[in-house]
Amino acid sequence: MSSNIITSDIILAHNISGSPTTAGTQLTVYIRHLIRDMTDRSIRFNLPFQRKQVWKLSQEQQWIMALIRNTLPDPISVSLRDSVQRGINGGNRCRSILKFTQNKFPIVAEYEGRNYSVWFSEVPEEKARSKLHMVMSQQARDRFLGVKIHLNQREGLTDVQEHEWYLSMNKNSVKHTEGQLLLVDMCEANSGVFVQSLLVSHPVFKARIQVESSPEDEASIGTFLSEKFDVTIDPMNDEDSNEDCLLAVARCHNMLANGHVYRNGFKGEFDAVALAENEAMLRDILNSWTPSDEMKIELAMPSATKKKHLPNAYAPSYLLGVICWSIANRKPAVVDTWKAFLARVVPGMIEATYGKANSEAHQPDTNEVKYSTSWDAVCRMLVA
Repeated sequence: MSSNIITSDIILAHNISGSPTTAGTQLTVYIRHLIRDMTDRSIRFNLPFQRKQVWKLSQEQQWIMALIRNTLPDPISVSLRDSVQRGINGGNRCRSILKFTQNKFPIVAEYEGRNYSVWFSEVPEEKARSKLHMVMSQQARDRFLGVKIHLNQREGLTDVQEHEWYLSMNKNSVKHTEGQLLLVDMCEANSGVFVQSLLVSHPVFKARIQVESSPEDEASIGTFLSEKFDVTIDPMNDEDSNEDCLLAVARCHNMLANGHVYRNGFKGEFDAVALAENEAMLRDILNSWTPSDEMKIELAMPSATKKKHLPNAYAPSYLLGVICWSIANRKPAVVDTWKAFLARVVPGMIEATYGKANSEAHQPDTNEVKYSTSWDAVCRMLVA
């Protein structure tokens, strides 16, 4: 081979050094068999309490390079039930392997001071013209597919035991967000009245935790809001890895229940009668309003650059949270005030009335000062 010809094997070999580090476990499978089992769903990483893919691209690339170097971390943890391996821990790792072999991202390998993108079996058309993009050789692919993955398998676990194992596996790695912890709480068989009422009021989240829908769902406040705003949140959206949509709705639901913001768990006293009364007031306010097509576009826009999966309509700081807070806190003439505001609202008006001021004051969604400030701004605007 001429010295001026660079192949993916040369680049990969340059990045492999030292002897492999292995971790002992009960079972061992080859990567090719893991891919097969994930494809035919005999091993699944879709338990309702699990986080969606939370790794960044750089983490996925580092993991694939670790496999190429044959440096293995802790085993993948699986719970065996009815011949199906239920993935407890290791979903990010296994999904990253599958994505890499499907050419959804390359690894980055350094060679003589330059970084090369090396794809598993095909360079995407838009990248193919670059000399810094190349494909692994058949020999390198076979070697990768022959790397061993260790499994720690347990049998006979209950749902609660699987939850406990999952949390113990994850407590020292990437920390769970507040929304992810709420999701785990929702999956507990004996979850509290707040979680139960949240699912009744917003049944869209039943799909996220694999709970069957019911005829009563069509009459829920959540269904009403979705139809009113013409915006539906997607609890299965993989981009919502932190469960921001769930957390946003939980905050509004907590405010409707008692005027307090959901913060690291349900806050305040839960009163089912008060919740029903406040939901009825919310319906009354919104029934009087038909959003224009332009307002529907604004409602559907992402609430933040980092939360493109969460539309404005469900962002607590945009509109819904302020209304819920003011209703539960029994503000004077609250129904008539919001009806008057909505009758005048046009695109950009919410931001101009209180959104920009709160953003500049760095008021977080978990700060009830934000809702009080917003309510006062609406009242001032109406009398101006």
